[in-house]
Amino acid sequence: MDLLENLKRYTDYSTGISKEPCELLYEDICLDNIIFTNYDLNNSKFLEVNFKKCNFAEVYLSGASLCGSFFDECVFENNIFRKGMADYARFLKSDIKNIDAFRTSFYETSFEHLRIENSMFKNCHIGHAKFKNVIFEKTDLSRTNFNNSVFDNVIFQNCYLYETQFKDLMGLEKTMFYNTSIMIDGELRTISGNKVKEVIII
Repeated sequence: MDLLENLKRYTDYSTGISKEPCELLYEDICLDNIIFTNYDLNNSKFLEVNFKKCNFAEVYLSGASLCGSFFDECVFENNIFRKGMADYARFLKSDIKNIDAFRTSFYETSFEHLRIENSMFKNCHIGHAKFKNVIFEKTDLSRTNFNNSVFDNVIFQNCYLYETQFKDLMGLEKTMFYNTSIMIDGELRTISGNKVKEVIII
């Protein structure tokens, strides 16, 4: 059974159209130029899969496991990715917009040459991760843990940080913050520049 046929079967089962049980599990394969839009990938498993120029716009991803996978020039837009896993994954030159991630794990994941905007990464675990040439814009990162990560040319612009953790993070001193909102003593304040580093939880 080819991928698209299996995606349709799984989506029909996941959305209640079909009662035939179906599992979506792919490991150690390469997928190029696949449009996943209109398919349901909740609780699916794509492990150590290489995705090249794939489009995940509008795809429901909650509970999905993307561990060890490589996303090269892929599109993520208007996704719900709650309580999922993308540990040991790599996101390179990919568009990430309007993502709702909650309690999702990105442990030891690599983010390179990309922008994350208009999104929510709340209560997420992104520890021991690597960020290179990454811009966070208009993104809520409340209670998210970046502990023990490495930042290289990272920018936070118009973001919201509430109890966000940066403990033992390398590169924080060179990280740029613009119009970043932080809750301080019960008051929401907008701060730019080095003052952010004086009040963030480290």
